[in-house]
Amino acid sequence: EQTIALEDKQQVEVLKGPSGVLYGQSAVGGIISIITRRPQADDAAHMAVTIGNYDQRMLSFDMTGGLTDALSFRVTGEVERSGTFVDFQDMNRVNGAISLRYAASDRVVANLVAEYVERDTRRNPGLPVPGTVTSNGVRALDRNLYLGEPAIDSLFSHAPLVQAWVDVALSDNWTVTPRFQFSEFNTRFYQIRLRAPQANLTTINRNGRQGHENDAYYIAQVDVSGRLSTGGITHQLLFGFEQDWERGRFTQSNLTNVTPINVLAPSYAFNGADPVAVFAFDNFYNINGQALYLQDQIDLTPRWNLIGAVRHSWIDASDGPFGSAAANQASTSTTIWQIGSTYRLTDAFSLYAGYNTGFDVESSAAARSASGDPLLPEESWQAEVGMRITAGSFRGSLSAFEIRRSNALTTDPANPDFSINVGEQRVRGIEAEGEWRPTEWWTLRAGYAWLDPRITKSNAGDEGLRLGD
Repeated sequence: EQTIALEDKQQVEVLKGPSGVLYGQSAVGGIISIITRRPQADDAAHMAVTIGNYDQRMLSFDMTGGLTDALSFRVTGEVERSGTFVDFQDMNRVNGAISLRYAASDRVVANLVAEYVERDTRRNPGLPVPGTVTSNGVRALDRNLYLGEPAIDSLFSHAPLVQAWVDVALSDNWTVTPRFQFSEFNTRFYQIRLRAPQANLTTINRNGRQGHENDAYYIAQVDVSGRLSTGGITHQLLFGFEQDWERGRFTQSNLTNVTPINVLAPSYAFNGADPVAVFAFDNFYNINGQALYLQDQIDLTPRWNLIGAVRHSWIDASDGPFGSAAANQASTSTTIWQIGSTYRLTDAFSLYAGYNTGFDVESSAAARSASGDPLLPEESWQAEVGMRITAGSFRGSLSAFEIRRSNALTTDPANPDFSINVGEQRVRGIEAEGEWRPTEWWTLRAGYAWLDPRITKSNAGDEGLRLGD
């Protein structure tokens, strides 16, 4: 369930591939960079009402202005009460945000952003493979079919966030920026999950769980950025230090009286019965991390630039039963880097290439192998080459890439209760994107991506097969 409120967002950027040098541990496929709208000194306000099918009703507003010559604000909000195309699944959302900008002087500017997001819906179990991807021998399933338990299914989440930073101009070329961020993600849920189909392919086994997850994140950073010239070459430098803390808790009970469901004529078990739950676990998950990072963007010539970056991270992780001493503890460190270059052949046409690496400790942070040694972080790299064209009202790009993940966890064949770092997957692809603006008020965009994913190393019997999802 996404927890992004869009009303206060100026733009959303997709950073493709491993992007951990500046942003820390990350997913292999990329990072979503969200930039909020800044307060403006001039007064402005707007309000919008949206009404749509599936009983969509939404009210949003955005107001900004100056409180004093030095202090400006922005307040945004959004409330939605809507149905969806899935039976029984409504969507109730509340978003609110306030941001402040205080220009203490020409060289010191402070910023504060506070946001609250709330979601109240049901957790959709999805649809089974028979009847959707493959035939079930009877008929294809409607996409609006709900195969959970509408009497109990629920997903309530709320996520507060506070960011504060100060830009201090040390000179015309150099700026130091200390920043701090606090955020939480809290959710409670009843969830029904679809399992394997029975022999007739139209009766699907199910299980269920209830519980809550509470995660808190604290990030403190100090960045120094600036420009300098060496021998006629211009450098745009950024270096900094980061300290972060993650505190998580996950509590779960398993439902013991969940029954299979007939997808052709669903009969919901809990319309006339109460769920029976058995406690499963109540665990904590903690991560402490530090990192140093450096990036240099170099203008070698007016047409040719080069970018290089490196990051070294130290990570301490632990987990165990909540309220008890840690059952597992592990420390690790990793170095990742990236390099890229762009060469502009003409004012309209340029070529580029890049290589970057990443890491992720979410699956292995505090886990240990059967020998007692800590598991390594998952690692990833991406290589990409491409070209870009900008001509009048048209811009487009074409790229080819390969992304590879290594140190992926797989079951230890000698000790099935443990994992080992031997898995590897790779994705090769080609991507084309284009945008054309025939008039100032009309924009056409199109894109196409071809992906070839493969499991290249595994001891689970799936080596050589395509990746799921």
